[in-house]
Amino acid sequence: MIFLRIARRFGFLSGSRRLRACEILFGVCAVFGILASEVRGANEAISCPTGASAQTVTYGTVASCRIELAGESDVFSFNGASGDVILVLLVRTGGSGTVCLDLEDPAGQQEVSNRCTTSSLRLDWILAGNGLYDLDVYEYNETGTVEYTLTLERTSPVSPAAQPITLGQARSGELNPAADIDIYSFSGSPGQTVVVTVFRLAGGQGVPCLETITPAGQTAAPPVCNATAASATFSLTSSSPYVLLVYTQSQTGTPFYSIHVKCSTGCPPPPPPPDLSRCLNPRFLRAHAVAGSATFRRFLTFGSAELANCALPDVASFTATVKLQNGTNWLTVSPASGQLVPGAPNALFATFDPVAAASAVPAANGSTARSGGTVQGLIEISVPSFSQTVKVPVAFSVTSGPELAVSWDSFAFQTVELTSAPPPQSFRIFSRSPGTLNWVIEGADPGGFPGWISISPLAGTASNTAGSTVTISVNPAGLTAGSANNVYNSLVKVSAPNASNSPQYISVSFHVVRPTAAPVPLLTGYGLVFHATQGAASPPPQSCGLSNTGGGNVTATVLPATFSGGNWLSVSKTNLSTAGGPDNLQIFVNHAGLSPGLYRGQVRFKFDARNAGGAAVPRPDQVIDVLLIVSPPAAALQRNDSPANGCAPTRMEMVGATVGNGLNVPVSFPQPLLTQVLDDCGQAVTGATAVAVADGLTVPLTEIGGGLYSGTWTPAAANPSATISFAALHPQFAPAQQTFTVAAVTASGGTVLPTLFSQGVVEGAGFTQGRPLVPGGIISLFGMNLAPPGTAAAATTIPLERSLAQTRVRIGNSDAPLYFVSPGQINAQLPFEAVPGETVTIVVNANGRLTVPQQYQIAPAQPGLFHNASMAAVLDEQFRPVSAQNPARIGRVIQIFATGLGATTPQVATGEGAPASSTVALPVTVTIGGIEAAVQYQGLAPGFVGLYQVNAVVPQGVTPGNAVPITITQNGVPSNPDLPATLPVAP
Repeated sequence: MIFLRIARRFGFLSGSRRLRACEILFGVCAVFGILASEVRGANEAISCPTGASAQTVTYGTVASCRIELAGESDVFSFNGASGDVILVLLVRTGGSGTVCLDLEDPAGQQEVSNRCTTSSLRLDWILAGNGLYDLDVYEYNETGTVEYTLTLERTSPVSPAAQPITLGQARSGELNPAADIDIYSFSGSPGQTVVVTVFRLAGGQGVPCLETITPAGQTAAPPVCNATAASATFSLTSSSPYVLLVYTQSQTGTPFYSIHVKCSTGCPPPPPPPDLSRCLNPRFLRAHAVAGSATFRRFLTFGSAELANCALPDVASFTATVKLQNGTNWLTVSPASGQLVPGAPNALFATFDPVAAASAVPAANGSTARSGGTVQGLIEISVPSFSQTVKVPVAFSVTSGPELAVSWDSFAFQTVELTSAPPPQSFRIFSRSPGTLNWVIEGADPGGFPGWISISPLAGTASNTAGSTVTISVNPAGLTAGSANNVYNSLVKVSAPNASNSPQYISVSFHVVRPTAAPVPLLTGYGLVFHATQGAASPPPQSCGLSNTGGGNVTATVLPATFSGGNWLSVSKTNLSTAGGPDNLQIFVNHAGLSPGLYRGQVRFKFDARNAGGAAVPRPDQVIDVLLIVSPPAAALQRNDSPANGCAPTRMEMVGATVGNGLNVPVSFPQPLLTQVLDDCGQAVTGATAVAVADGLTVPLTEIGGGLYSGTWTPAAANPSATISFAALHPQFAPAQQTFTVAAVTASGGTVLPTLFSQGVVEGAGFTQGRPLVPGGIISLFGMNLAPPGTAAAATTIPLERSLAQTRVRIGNSDAPLYFVSPGQINAQLPFEAVPGETVTIVVNANGRLTVPQQYQIAPAQPGLFHNASMAAVLDEQFRPVSAQNPARIGRVIQIFATGLGATTPQVATGEGAPASSTVALPVTVTIGGIEAAVQYQGLAPGFVGLYQVNAVVPQGVTPGNAVPITITQNGVPSNPDLPATLPVAP
């Protein structure tokens, strides 16, 4: 061994070299960064044990290791085949030594030796034979300490780690960690001309580069780097996959980019542009602020790759404008114009001014309420080349006091009957505004909590930075699975007397299953953050538990790995078993020798799951995300974000706290989507816009406090490889994103819970998502399993009943009056007690089973016209329906029926029939055919619940026709923006 070391130092064993012409592209191709906020799903991240190591790897491996001892080396063995074109990238990421690389063939001969660098090197090589090759990495002088990252890829045939991309498609990415090369593959037809473009996106640093490789392993077009857009054009000569490499030459840059593959000649007809209204994330903006607070921003993105059928076919110009429905100068949008880039987030930001909003907020009685309320507007985005204009509803609530926030709004427990309790789960309570809140927890239903649930503590004080931690435990003693795997439910009420959105609700479901249920591994957490200070002792370890929520037994092999910084991550034991109940381990970090910055790692769990009969049940690996933040010696962990305190933040990162790769999520059961956003000084990032896309469904995330952003996904159907993507945008930092792959599976025994669709509660006439709800208005709730199958129950008495077909709807502090209940739709009245400017929580109780609570803003008015198809619900003077056979007559009075017109004089109790006459607090205007009509009555329809009636005269000048537009406008808000109403008009 000593002879071999000496021999290769002086090149005695440098065997025949089989170099490609571009062995060293542009001299040195360095891809050097701090860490990955997105690690491409097909790549395998590994790290090395302390000391000399040897391990077998595959194409697509990224290894982050450290050499500390004299004579130490790390050997990576991989199976190669004759003709394989491989790419090896070696980057020194830390230490003071020189890192070197040897390649040894299956016969033990040195193909490459003594390739060394103090920064980075790239090797492109054609393998001569079949068998096991070795990559040997060592420090040149055998005395220095060196940290490095090694990437092994195959460019021909295409690597198994390559991300597939089709003609006309685009993807986005970030070049991280050190030694990162993103690899893609696509196929076309011979004779087609293809244009591949890598766009550099806002945020990050460095210049992206593009390399194109033919199926034969040759260069398809000259490599190109460009600070704006690196583009290559070439003709296809084969239908086999082509390879695209994206990297950067900069040793410090970590650019964000999107890559677009477009066919320019010999192409099939292009698909039509996507419906841009479905390609927004989020599709509407909701914002809250305390009166008098500072302006802030919220973002929305266009053309997210995670949204289905949203691929932009090419670059397109746009303009963005704001139309305020009430108030002035409280909303602006930027940029006002620009370009949409395929595959890019294409972010626009809206700036909210709470002072301007509060000065124009109308109270329910029509006066101006400067202490709180809701204003509304639209952001209109026009894309001329697509012939589309998209309208984004915006609602902004200004409150007079703090708001209550909980990190999770739903919990799902599962265990086998007559066994031990599953691990407890915790959530945090925050004040969403500066100041503190005193909170109390109690059972929402009479009689308090059922005996199987316990919560601790039941009272406390929370601020917007220091949340209160609350633990929920369940006990299966005395609970049985029955014949249908019973689900036990409880609704938890969290109240704070001085919060404008109190109470908040949390649903708890406890699924008790039979011993024959399939084993399901579950980890107690999926995202860990460690804070360390350079030169100080390592932070304390954190615990992770493994439990089996089904029958049988689960064992796990535990594999820690890092993406940069060497071997700083370890675990207390590498094997776990649930045979005796939940098992636990400790996760350690050692930041000795690491420079200040962010470092990512993961702990992978490989399962052997056996059912009660001993048969193996396949279960995918699960991964815990680990983020290590190393601060400079002068930086305290609690400090202001300023250079004077030793640490000026430059970037932000996300850590998924409740989701990890391989997680199993039962269909119809809630899965909290909680992510933590931190800067590289270890501080919580506030004021970001965070969104998630779960299996193609947009899930807006609410800022809770302490850098936490929360939402809930309820899978509607099974999908063994559902993708959950998180993204956060902030005015100070480049975007951060994370993507996980989970399995949505049928719940044990086929059990289903009722589900409210995301933002599935709408005003009951116009059905427009994203608009606030109104006190006293009729609302419609859409979902699944909201009532027993086949149910179609309608109210038969006034006052309206609060329960129909064993279904109740809790809104705020009370159950709502119900008009109609079915499995897919409920019609209810929003209580008059709801306060404009505040929010209410809505949860459905279907025969004891609970939906995930959802929150909705309250506005003083939100008019909606009832209609059949597009024809408005209108009566003439003789109370006959207006129709094509009986059109409205110019100069005659018509009776228009609507909802959402708000408070009236006199006041009417919730659920009660209206008096003979009443008047709305906020006056309405009516236009017919674009001409304002004289209004003779505006109030509740006598004898009805929640139904409003507006009597107006069809004005002179209206052009007769079978579909004349009719609109009610109140407080600047027009009716039915998504489903315009019309009526036939005759002279």
